[in-house]
Amino acid sequence: TTPNLAPALDVVMLDAGRAWAVIATNTSSVPVAATVRLPAGTPYAIWLDVLDGSTLAMNGESIAPRWDLKLAPHAAHVYVIDKVTK
Repeated sequence: TTPNLAPALDVVMLDAGRAWAVIATNTSSVPVAATVRLPAGTPYAIWLDVLDGSTLAMNGESIAPRWDLKLAPHAAHVYVIDKVTK
């Protein structure tokens, strides 16, 4: 991430066994924007926000997926993706 540009932004990626979760929170009273580089091997698939049902496609790049995110003041996103391919 670019924490020096968004000190109130917290982003974490969790391994939940059969799924991955990416959680982003903005604790400030102003909007924040940042670029988050996910670990290599993270799929470039459609992620689901469990809070509002919206979807997100991470930007595929050769090193790893990139997430260009914008969060409103005091907002959060919780995206998940299933690890099991069918």
